[in-house]
Amino acid sequence: MFSCDECGRPYIIDEIGVSTHIGTDENFDHEADADHVAIGETSVGVTDCPPTERNKLTLELTLTVEYDLNGEDPQFAKERLEDMVRVAVGEGLLTGDSSMEVDEWRVRVREIESN
Repeated sequence: MFSCDECGRPYIIDEIGVSTHIGTDENFDHEADADHVAIGETSVGVTDCPPTERNKLTLELTLTVEYDLNGEDPQFAKERLEDMVRVAVGEGLLTGDSSMEVDEWRVRVREIESN
């Protein structure tokens, strides 16, 4: 379970990468979801498979996006990028049709200096 950067409430990420707030009764908190997307600056996903030490590879992907916000909230842009990664992970795009397995993944969206 994760903690939402926007409101501090707990949230989960389902198998297709959609984040949903969780209420104190451990059910979905639709009111919080209606207010904003549950998001954390750093999220980690871990598979149920125990890792093996042979044939391990760790990769890092850097994607830099410069937006013209056209009046939109910068937080909205950050949420879109993080959600894009979660959806890609949930749809199996990290491994495609291969026999690879993902032991762990992380996403972090942060603002950088503009050129």
